[in-house]
Amino acid sequence: MHCNNCGQEIPDGLKNCPICGMPLQEGNAGQNSDKGNEDLSGENPSADNPDPAVSPGSGGGEDPGKKKKLIIGTAAGCVAVLILIFMLLSSGNDSSSQADHGGSSGSGTGNTPAAEETQQAETAEEAKAAEEAKAAEEAKAAEEAKAAEEAKAAEEAKAAEEAKAAEEAKAAEEAKAAEEAKKAEEESQQYYIPENAKKYNGHHYYIYTDIKSDWDDVVDACIERGGYPAVINDENENEELYRYMISMGHDQAFFGLVYDSGIDEWVYQSGDFSSFRDWGYNSKGEAEPNNSGGSEFNVEFDINMFDGYWNDAQFGAKVYTPDGEAYKDRYAYICEWDR
Repeated sequence: MHCNNCGQEIPDGLKNCPICGMPLQEGNAGQNSDKGNEDLSGENPSADNPDPAVSPGSGGGEDPGKKKKLIIGTAAGCVAVLILIFMLLSSGNDSSSQADHGGSSGSGTGNTPAAEETQQAETAEEAKAAEEAKAAEEAKAAEEAKAAEEAKAAEEAKAAEEAKAAEEAKAAEEAKAAEEAKKAEEESQQYYIPENAKKYNGHHYYIYTDIKSDWDDVVDACIERGGYPAVINDENENEELYRYMISMGHDQAFFGLVYDSGIDEWVYQSGDFSSFRDWGYNSKGEAEPNNSGGSEFNVEFDINMFDGYWNDAQFGAKVYTPDGEAYKDRYAYICEWDR
């Protein structure tokens, strides 16, 4: 049969021409090969152009038509083989290309320098993002810590301010209470100061005779009245108190100076300090203090000493005349108030 496209003689029963590759029409599949030869050459060599040198039955030569068919068939077979080889090679190259592509996909694009650079860039970007996220987290933590510290400092400052305010309020309350106590004490003490008390240099003095024997009771009595046994600081005060004693009709009066045997000193029992001393002489001309009888631990004004000189004596002891007659007891004492 012949291909209806290229006109070449091809084997019978093919669907595609092995020479040009075009599909064959179904009508051509059953065509006679001789008719194709006639169509191809346009003449019948055996009928119109008999070769006088060769006769069909002589066997002296080869049929040209058969030879041509053989050549064409051989060529067509070669072409078919070449097409088949080409197709196999193309299929092998495609498979190899797909295998290479698949291998490359399986192994990743990082095998190439560009892929490695891309991967490194992505890794660097991820590392940078992670570092920035960490830095942001640390900054947030630092900000929160700073805020907490500031809040704590503010709370401590507030607590300190409140404590200071409370302390000031307490101090003010204590000062107020002390002032009220002082006022109450002054009012109470003012109540115990007799109206006819001696006033001198901002102080008050009064002579009592209610205690008969014990000096400690004298101290307690002055304190209970809001004062203390009198303290003499200078000569003027001494003169004022001596004249006050005489004006009140007393021959003697004790004040706060006592003998402390522990330190062998004369001190004021109230704790006040005064270095002024005005010791006198007794009727025998002996200097005072002389501790006559070994029990004279208090100090008094005595009218017999003249001009306010001091005499050591025992509180509550009897007073004797020069001839030895007892005529009175020593129990007058002076209380003092600081106003």
